[in-house]
Parts: sequence; structure tokens; C-alpha cells
Amino acid sequence: MEKKQKLEKLAYAMVHTVFHLKEGETLVITGDFQSHHDINEAIAQEAYRSGAKAVMFLTAPAASHGKEADQVIPFKPFTELMKKADCWLDTGTMGWLYSDAHETVLTENKKIRYLLISAVELDFLFQVFVENHSDELGALCGRLNDMISAAETVRMTNEDGTDVSFRLDHRHAVTIDIGNAGGPGFFTIPALFNIVPEFGSANGKLVFQGVYADPWGILEAPMTLLLKNGMIADVQSKKQEDADRLKNWLAKWNDPAIYSVAHTNIGLLPKVRGLCGEGILDERGWGTLNWGFGNVSASEAPPKGQPCVSHFDGMVLDGTVWIDGILVMENGRFVHPELKPYADKICSES
Repeated sequence: MEKKQKLEKLAYAMVHTVFHLKEGETLVITGDFQSHHDINEAIAQEAYRSGAKAVMFLTAPAASHGKEADQVIPFKPFTELMKKADCWLDTGTMGWLYSDAHETVLTENKKIRYLLISAVELDFLFQVFVENHSDELGALCGRLNDMISAAETVRMTNEDGTDVSFRLDHRHAVTIDIGNAGGPGFFTIPALFNIVPEFGSANGKLVFQGVYADPWGILEAPMTLLLKNGMIADVQSKKQEDADRLKNWLAKWNDPAIYSVAHTNIGLLPKVRGLCGEGILDERGWGTLNWGFGNVSASEAPPKGQPCVSHFDGMVLDGTVWIDGILVMENGRFVHPELKPYADKICSES
């Protein structure tokens, strides 16, 4: 398929099946000098064809996720505009996620539909938003959400030595990213099931094969993070320079919250197995357990969230998951009888 056709199909999907834009609604597209402007323009044009309105907002690239983005955002005019906007597509290289502007908009505009895609390539966006959509994925996540909504505890392990347990706080967000941002909320690229645990409740150890902290990528040797009461108590690795690198990165922020668990998610992209070195793909690989640390917005964990100057993620491969002691996933495969049929069909069709 030619690039022009992919752009047209992606733009149509973003406007009609992702955001469900209606006539008269407003879509704001934020980006930077390194964003894919052909993608943004195609989406804006499709929005106008649908009877909606689109505004593109361009800044310099942010240095990193989190509060660093506030250095390039014209805060007052942007937040005034966003008080009335219906949809926000964030296509910046780092995105504006966890910035003060992001959190202010999501707190003050309760109807906003926010979707982060960063500066991701056309072929990947086409795959996940156009080709990867399925009714089975929605059904799988819906049933998994029913289980989490009724549960008190979750345990996650893997054969590398990961073994962490945490409690659930049902005031906190459970985010299901399957390519549908048709209602108010905070969405990212599909496909994943994301949980914000009860703060201070995660204990055990995580063994990462990949870390995205500055940014970084695939590790030459596994890295172990020891967790105590929801915070990193120690970082260990057979490759000492890697452990020192993460410790130094954490310390440079001079913010205790960067050591705190923010979220965990189960990756649900059936065509992505293992790590490829691209963070957005790696944290969505099928059966991967991605753990984030640092900032959590107030919209995800009311009333105050977990404010922090930055955020980082690490990947646990081929996870095993128990919900209230019931085995749901084993070595990256759904085994629960109510989930397995959906998962098997998704994987067989990928």
C-alpha cells in the first residue's frame, strides 16, 4: 500500500473510530519540530471533512517526559484554549505527558479526550490503529477489567526472578488502550491494560530486560529493582555500570517521588514479542509487564496524584499474573478460562 493511502486510512481511523469526532467538535493537535507533520495534517484535514475543527500547536521538542515539557509550552494561552477543546492528540517527540499543562487540562476539562502517540512512524500507527483493531481485544480487556474491579490484590512474577505483589486502590485509574478514545479520559497507543496500584503497597523485586530512563533501551544484563512499600530500595545488576547509571539518573532529579511505583501494564500487541529497542513497542509487547515510576496525574489517582518531575519505565518479559490468588496469565499467555478463548483468537489472527 502506498504512503498516501496509509495516511488517508490512518487519518480516517483516528477521526472516526478512535476519537469519534462529531460535527462542531474541536481537535487540538500538539507537536514539535520533529513530529510527523504529514500525519498531523492528514488527520486535521479529515477532521475538517467530518465537520469538526482542528488546530495544530507546534513548539520546540521537550527535553524529556514530565515537567521538562513545561519549558517549551506557552502555558497560559494553551490551557485557555484547552478548556473548551473536545480532543487532544499529542504527537510531540517526547509528548507533553505529565507536564503541568497536561495535568491542568485533564483536571479542569472533564470532557477532554487525550491521546498520546508521540512521534511514532506511520507504519506502526497504521498497524495498531487500522490493522490491530478487533472485537476480541475489547472483550478480553473488558473481562479483565471486571476481575480487577472486584479484586484486592495482584501478584506478578516471571522466570527471570520477578516477584512483586501490590494492593489495588479502586479510586485509581485502570486504563484500557485498544484504539478507542471516544469518551473522556487519558489514552495512549494500543494495546495495553494499565493499572495504578495503591501507593506504597508494592513489595518484592522486578527483573528488567529493558529500561527507558534517559532514554535507554534493551539491557545487556538483567537489572533487579528491589521494592519496599512502593519505592525502589535498591538497584542491582551483574553489569554494575548499568545499575550505577540508573541510580545516578534517579538521583539527579532530587525528587523522592521518582523512586515510587506509578503504574504497571500488561502489553497486548500480539505481533510484538520480546524487546526491539523502541520503548512504545516494548511496553506493549504481548505478555510484557511494563512498570512505571514517578509522576502520576491527579486524573489517574485522585485527588492529588503522585507529583514528580519525571517518569521512567522498565520491562518484565513473559509475565505471570495472579488476581486475588487466581492465575490469569502464565509465562506471557492468558490461561484463565474466561480470557483464553479471546487471547487465542487474537494471537491466531495476528
